[in-house]
Amino acid sequence: MKNKTLFRRIFVSNLIVSALVIAALAAGAIAVIDRMYRGGVEKTLMNSSALIAASLDGGEPVETVAKICEDFAKESGVRSTIIDSRGNVVFDSGANPGDMTNHLNRPEIARALKGERVVFSRHSNTLDVRMTYIAVPAGKNDGGGYEYAVRLSLPNNDLAAAKRVFGWEIVLLSVAAILFSGLFSFFIARKISGAVGSLGAVAQDIARGNLDARAGVSDIFEITRLGESMNEMAEQLKKRVASLNKRSTELSEIFSHMSECVFICAEDGRLMRFNESAAKIFGVPHGEASGLKFKDAIRNRQVLVAIDKTFKTRETVSCDIDLDGAGKRMMSLEGFMLPYESKTPRALFVMHDISHIKEAETLRRDFVSGVSHELKTPITAIKASAETLADVDDKADILRFSAIIEKEADRLNALVDNMLLLSKIEFTEEAYRDNFETVNVASVLDEVFSMHESEAKKHGDALSVDYSENIFVKGDFTLLVIAVSNLVGNAIKYSADGSSVDIFAQRSGENVDIIVKDNGAGIAPAHIERLFERFYRVDKGRSRNMGGTGLGLAIAKHVAMLHGGTISVESAEGKGSIFKISLKTA
Repeated sequence: MKNKTLFRRIFVSNLIVSALVIAALAAGAIAVIDRMYRGGVEKTLMNSSALIAASLDGGEPVETVAKICEDFAKESGVRSTIIDSRGNVVFDSGANPGDMTNHLNRPEIARALKGERVVFSRHSNTLDVRMTYIAVPAGKNDGGGYEYAVRLSLPNNDLAAAKRVFGWEIVLLSVAAILFSGLFSFFIARKISGAVGSLGAVAQDIARGNLDARAGVSDIFEITRLGESMNEMAEQLKKRVASLNKRSTELSEIFSHMSECVFICAEDGRLMRFNESAAKIFGVPHGEASGLKFKDAIRNRQVLVAIDKTFKTRETVSCDIDLDGAGKRMMSLEGFMLPYESKTPRALFVMHDISHIKEAETLRRDFVSGVSHELKTPITAIKASAETLADVDDKADILRFSAIIEKEADRLNALVDNMLLLSKIEFTEEAYRDNFETVNVASVLDEVFSMHESEAKKHGDALSVDYSENIFVKGDFTLLVIAVSNLVGNAIKYSADGSSVDIFAQRSGENVDIIVKDNGAGIAPAHIERLFERFYRVDKGRSRNMGGTGLGLAIAKHVAMLHGGTISVESAEGKGSIFKISLKTA
């Protein structure tokens, strides 16, 4: 059935093509013969009209020229007309000039009197038939004009009759050629339908994805070679498809799981593709790029400006993008045109999260500024005391200035130690975590209590500790002691003498809360948010007088973060403060 259908297709297509070609050739032949015939007639009429005009130009009387035209018209059947410069018909071989209207408004006459040679076809009102006109100027006067226009015309009926004569001959020859072509097509179609049908079936199998299909051997040499080429093509295609599928899968996985935001835009405004990171950043459902305009999906003006600039300049564009408008979510964008050819140019854009870099730069600037400021005060005091000491002879003054130098040196030493500790915590987090061990919270609190017991008594404060014996965490004992000690030290320093400071630990679900509570002056709400920043002080003058470095709470915060925990504070002016470190239990 398939071979029979293929046979019909080959036979019918060949027959139709042959018929169309023969018909086109026949139509072309008719058109060419018609054009040649018309051209010959027009050329003859143009030559004849030129001869008549030459006679008038040579000074022959109009009557003599009219007699020649009349004889020519009788022999050739060509109508001859002579019109003067005023449009009056002087002579016409087909009608009485006296009965004819003024011809000055006839287009061919008007143009001929201006010196043009005109070939024109229109309907003749005098003879009531369509005519082909040849009009030429004649009798040139001294003013550069023409006294006469000579017009020769021939009815189009004569041309049509000649066309029908050779037209029928061409049609009969064309029919004979189509019949012969049909017979030839029948034998050709029957011979190759079987081989081509088999080859077509194999091609369809390959097109459907069956790359294991192979063409058999045919008795037609060309078909056999085509089958061998198709088999080789299928084998190569199979290998390439497998390789491409593997690479496509790998690239899709890489593209999809890249932490960087990656997307591709077309110059016509379409968002062609984007990965999961881009979908999250721009709030677009992943996998819905089809038909999506990037101006609708990307609402950040800086990103849109970068995209437009990339397409306009055709160069690599790099810039920093503020996603949230507050400087907290910074991205580095790089866009460049894709090099492969496409109907619509496309560009690839990659955005890296540089928030941590910007944050680190800000912290570094703040840290350097804070350190410079903190170091300046004790250094100035030490320098001033040393200069004064050189000029002092009184022993009491010497001791006083020596005590100032010692105090400020101790303060410098504490500041340097705290900065080194903070830097060590920040830059060697993994080293600390690798050495974490199980720590008994009770041991931490006992150590802190013993460290501050004498200091509390000195200020008349009531220092207490309370805990459960069986609370353990994974961490570094020394760092935990330092963090809690900083909280207790601050509570003793900034509370009035005779206050109470309570240290206790309690379970809270899977966490353990280490709490330091005091009933001191408390902290105003305006300071709570920045309390754990480096060098931030609620009362700067009082803190420095007490030897504080401004890094104690920052260290406590980083220790808590290093242990996967958090630190928080609850405070109200006049009601004391509660600091809490929450850690996961071991």
